[in-house]
Amino acid sequence: MATTRELSLHDASAEPLQLPAPPLALGEDRATYDQLAARITAAVAPENVIEEIWVRDVVDLVWEAVRLRRLKAGLFTVGASDGMAALLRAIGEQYDFKARDWAARKPAAVVAVNTQLSAAGLDMSDVATSTFAVRLDQFERIERMLAAVEARRAAALDAIENRRLAERLRAAALATEAAAARIEGEFALVPDSGHA
Repeated sequence: MATTRELSLHDASAEPLQLPAPPLALGEDRATYDQLAARITAAVAPENVIEEIWVRDVVDLVWEAVRLRRLKAGLFTVGASDGMAALLRAIGEQYDFKARDWAARKPAAVVAVNTQLSAAGLDMSDVATSTFAVRLDQFERIERMLAAVEARRAAALDAIENRRLAERLRAAALATEAAAARIEGEFALVPDSGHA
């Protein structure tokens, strides 16, 4: 059976590991992914093929967490018209067309809505709060997904560290056994002659 050393990617005789293309969504930049992968790989410094696979898992999980955070921020943008509609409804204004026109950034609607918000003592932070309230279930789902991704990333990093610790302990145990065998070979045990 091959040892970890024999599976090393740093071994000149080892074939380079060919992993599938990164899991990029539409509009995501491959160069940015590759830069992230290079930095994480340099930081972890995988010592063998197994660690190389785990590092790729970590890179993909970091990328997924960044994507989820970007989606969460985008949810504020796409949900802003719903948040605005809820605010306008709360202050007793006609909201259907105003909120849609405001979200479409039609100049007359933007001026009218901003004037109404100011008159009610509200501003854009209140729109964000309203958007959050209206889309709370979606924000919570993204947060749960983020928590799961972060737990999987931590587990992958722990697996690398645990493997390295186990290999160091195994090497230390073998070295201790080898040293004990040498000592036993060098010294013969003399039977007790019974004299005190």
